[in-house]
Amino acid sequence: MPGLATSPRLRVAPIPVKGFRFPHRGVQGVAAHPPDVPGDPDDTHREAVPVTVVDGEEETVLEVRPGRNLREVLREYGFEVYGSVSRLANCGGRGLCGTCGVRLEDGPEPDHWHDRAAERWGYPRLSCRVAVDGPMTVELVEKVVWGQLRPGE
Repeated sequence: MPGLATSPRLRVAPIPVKGFRFPHRGVQGVAAHPPDVPGDPDDTHREAVPVTVVDGEEETVLEVRPGRNLREVLREYGFEVYGSVSRLANCGGRGLCGTCGVRLEDGPEPDHWHDRAAERWGYPRLSCRVAVDGPMTVELVEKVVWGQLRPGE
């Protein structure tokens, strides 16, 4: 009797992996909506909401479907949420590294531990932990690596 793994009748369907990257295996998944962020990514019957992005002196208004993840929306529209180093070394939107910070006006109440600390101490909020559920203004903050000297200092 052939073993289960070698049985010709057994077919194993690949399981879609979302939110994790396994570059050593060649499998990549994209976290379109992290599981612990409120909102419904399949909520297509609601109208798009305006998200105003402030990048230095420029303001851009995006029309975004409610329930989308803010980090993914910003990256989709070409806005950089990471600094030069964290662009290469980050957690991929899982709320672990703290490098995708933005400042929010009129955004949802914080529900992630880092965002509650950010509100208390004035740090930027993690864009990967924010679901777009209504109109909001997002300010992209300057990314500085700890210990890095800025030009002219």
